[in-house]
Formats: sequence, structure tokens, C-alpha cells
Amino acid sequence: MKRLSFSFLIVIVLSFIIVHSCSTEEDDTIAPNVVQTPEPEPPAPTQYSLTVTAVEGGTVSTEGGTYDEGTEITITATANEGYIFIGWEGNDSTSESLSIILNSNQTFQALFELVVDSDGDGVADSEDYLPYNPYKTYDDWGEFKDEYADVFYSSDISDLNVQGMIKDIELAQDIYNKIGAEFWVIGNDLDAVMNLAETWCDRRVERGQLFYYQGSQQDGYTIEEIKSICMSEVMNPHASTEWANGKNSVFFTGDLLNYVGTFERLRRLIPPSGAGYPPTNRDWNFSPILLTQPFHYDELTIPDRNTTGWNGGFEDYTYLVLAEYVGSYQGFLIDSRETIVDITGNTVRPEEGPGVFTGGWRGFYHNYILRKLSNEGKYSIYGGNSPLHLTLKEHMTEIMSLAQNEFSNCPDFILEELLSSGTCTYYNIGEWASAFLINRVNNIEVFNQILWPKINEMGFIGAFEDTFNMTYESLNEEFKAFLNLPLEEQLEIIPDISF
Repeated sequence: MKRLSFSFLIVIVLSFIIVHSCSTEEDDTIAPNVVQTPEPEPPAPTQYSLTVTAVEGGTVSTEGGTYDEGTEITITATANEGYIFIGWEGNDSTSESLSIILNSNQTFQALFELVVDSDGDGVADSEDYLPYNPYKTYDDWGEFKDEYADVFYSSDISDLNVQGMIKDIELAQDIYNKIGAEFWVIGNDLDAVMNLAETWCDRRVERGQLFYYQGSQQDGYTIEEIKSICMSEVMNPHASTEWANGKNSVFFTGDLLNYVGTFERLRRLIPPSGAGYPPTNRDWNFSPILLTQPFHYDELTIPDRNTTGWNGGFEDYTYLVLAEYVGSYQGFLIDSRETIVDITGNTVRPEEGPGVFTGGWRGFYHNYILRKLSNEGKYSIYGGNSPLHLTLKEHMTEIMSLAQNEFSNCPDFILEELLSSGTCTYYNIGEWASAFLINRVNNIEVFNQILWPKINEMGFIGAFEDTFNMTYESLNEEFKAFLNLPLEEQLEIIPDISF
């Protein structure tokens, strides 16, 4: 009985263990009853539309579409043959490729233009600085050149005079710089000068360099008539004026009957006279320099000193070339197109400054620089009673005598108001005033290397005051006090240099 009870007890215990074990495994495999919240879906991105079209003459790389905000897109415009791309409607860019980031609805249209190249230089009129001038595609005023200027001269000038003249013309460009000017040298023979005038007018018409004709039709005039007008401008009264018959247009003069052409004025000058002028025209982008013929280099053409009293040397022509070239050079450095007619009737640019600082300065500077170049072996002087056979101090002594005479006649002169003619001129007084200013800053090159390059930014008056640290008023006051000094003290500011 005891044995049965013990066995029975073991069975009960084992059963309890088995039941408990099964219950634990069940507990481990049945997940608890937990409620989970689903993740929200992200909002749809903002989208914008892009519309791209092209006018006639080209295509675009895409017509656009709908894009997510912030999408970067590049659009490229391509011109068809015979057209050029000129820009975008809807954007200021002028590049064929346009990159945008889309943050709003946007519309663009590629713009094209039929290529019109009136002068045949390969640049469309819309991009061409002078659309009727095949030799100019952009404004190169103020851009120095690598080559010497072209020189044209009438056939009546002897070979020796031509060689000497060209040497001086190149010297002028070496002193200052090459500016792309043209030199036209006029002799005395009418037929020779008429032939030179033909060449002049052919070039001016072909290159669109007449202020009254830029290459397009002008008020019903034919090309032949335009050339005839040009010939009258330079050679009247010897050129035909049939172009003027029955027409009311006024070009270079309102009094053709009494007008003397620009070439003709120089042709009429008989040695030992010499003259020239640089009719620089900023708007034409063209700088011609007209000169009378040289006669100084060829013994066979030098005037008879016994009958003319001419005692100069060939450097007289060097002075002429330098004086006229520097006028073009000064104008070349100045961007201003503003002109006025001064009291002498000349058309001038105010920003080129008063004549005393151009005409007066060049007298002193050129007398100095030719002596300096002679000392360096770059310029040769010979013959005659040349002013270069004087030292610079001796030359300035003679100029002071003339200046003092003018000063006594015009004790109240104002430097910036002096003219090229009259009782007091800017030549003699101005030559000494320039020497006075040069000495003040101790720089012989102060005008052409410091003053003139400042004019575009400061204007002439501002550049003058900044360069010399004085006003016109103080200059006049100090310079007149200088004129009252003994000559020995005045000469102390002049460099001690001879030829």
C-alpha cells in the first residue's frame, strides 16, 4: 500500500512538471496583444512649370515641362545657319546657355536675328561697331598699335625728302607711341596732289570715314557723287561740284563758292613755309595727320637762303611732324567726344586742355627731347643756323626775351585763356610756363606720362590740380612772380643740355 502511494505521488509530480513546462513554452511564443500606429506618408513635392520656346531662326535644347521645386536646368539655344542668337526674352543673359533653378513657374524664349553684314567683314551689323566700315568692328580708340602709321605723299616730293620725312614720322611714334594714324603729305604740283586726293577719297568712302557718309546711302547720293563731294572737300576749287547742282544738302561747308579744300590749302604753301594739322575725329575712329611737303632733306630743294632769308635746318620739319603728331596723340588719350567751337572758330575738345598746356608745352619738350636724342645718338643734326645748335638754356633765353615783351604788353594775362594769335600768345609764355610746371614736380615727362592719362577719370582741371597740386589761379600768381625774377634765376630751372 505504501509502495502504491509513493508511485502515485511520483506520477502526480511528473505530470505537474510536464504541464508547467508546456505552459511556459506557450507563454514564450504567444505575442502580447499590442496596437501599433502606422507611419504617415511624406507630402508630395511642390512642382513648377518651365516653358521654353524659340522664335524663327533657331532651336532650344528643351521645351520645358513640370519639375520639382529647386531643380536646376540648363537650356541651350542654337542658331540656324544665317541667323545669330541675340538673347532671351524673360532673362537678361546674352549667353546661348542659360542655367536656372526652378522656384516658380517660368517662361523663356530664345531670340534669333537674321544675320545682316552690310560691310562684309564677317560681323553682323548688330554686333559691329561700324557696320558700314569693313576695317573697324569695334571701338579701338585709345588702343596702341604694333605697326608704324601708313604714310601717303604726292609724287612730286623727291626721294631724299621722302626718306627724311618718313624717318621723322617714325621718330615721332617712337617718342610717344603708335596710335594707328595716317600721314598725308601734300606737295605743290596740282596734278600730283589731285591724284593723292583721289586715293584719300577712295579710302574714306570705302572705309566709311566721312562724317557725312558712313557707307549707307546718303539722301539719294550715289557712291560716285559721295566721292565727288569728298574731292570738293579736299581740293576745291579744282574738283567738280556737279554733285551740288539742284540739291540743297550741306556737307562740309555752306559756302562752296569761297571754300578752299583742306589739301588745297597746304598745296598753296610755297617753301620755306611749313604747316600741318591733325583733323582728329573721335567719332570716325580715325586720326589723319596732314602735312605740307618736306624740302629740308634734299639739297636740291632747299630754298635759296640769299633770296628767302631761310636759315633753318632739316630739324624744322622734325618739329612740324612732332607738333602735329602730339596733337593727335593727346586726342587719342582722351575718350570724351564733346566738342565746342572756341573763340578762334576752331572745333576743340575741352578736355584736351588750354592751348598753353599743349602748344606751349610742346615747344619746350621738343627742344629738350631732340637734344637728348642727339646725345644718345638717335637723332642727327647738321647744317644751317639750326636752333638746335644752341643749348637749351640759350634757346630758352631767346624765348624769355619774347615772353617778357608779351608780358609787358599783357601784364594781366591769364595763362589758360591765351590763344595762338594776338598780342600775347600761348607759345612763348606757354613754353616757359611749361618749364615752370615741369620743374615744380621735377619730371620732364609729367605732361604726357602723368597728366594726360588722368584726364579720362578726372577731367582736365581735376587732372591738372592733382598732378601739380595747384589751381590755375595759384599758377598764374606764382608764374608771374617768376617772370619778375632775374634771368639767371629763371634759367636755373632749365636742364643743362645741348645737341
